[in-house]
Parts: sequence; structure tokens; C-alpha cells
Amino acid sequence: GGFSVQVGAFGSEATARKLVNELQAAGFPAYISPLARSGKTLHRVRVGPAADRAEADKLASRLKARGLPVSVVAGG
Repeated sequence: GGFSVQVGAFGSEATARKLVNELQAAGFPAYISPLARSGKTLHRVRVGPAADRAEADKLASRLKARGLPVSVVAGG
């Protein structure tokens, strides 16, 4: 439930894992949300979950300040 902030999507799980590790080291609850599409897997890097949209927006602002592209998404 709630919201998460997507900060990237990669064809390579290793690339996604590297970003997750960097974010976790900085104290963010980051994780990979895989999406299978057309026989390929997209490894989406997300941070969260946040309880509500306002909390997700605050999280997005903190991530954006780190130079990451952000997109608030519903669910985990």
C-alpha cells in the first residue's frame, strides 16, 4: 500500500543493485521492483513505501536533491 518513489529503471540487475546499495547506505529504504515486459525484465529502483502522497512527495524532494530523476508511484 501507500506510495513509493521510482528513481530509475535498468535492463541490468547489477546496475539497479548498485544504485539500491548506494541509496541504502545513505539511509533510504530502496529496493528493486522487477517488471517483465516483452520477454525482458526491467529492474525498477524504488524508495519507500511512504504512508501517503505527502510523505512520498517529501521523499521525492530529498532524492531529487541528490540529482536523481523521481517519479511518485502508487503502491510498492
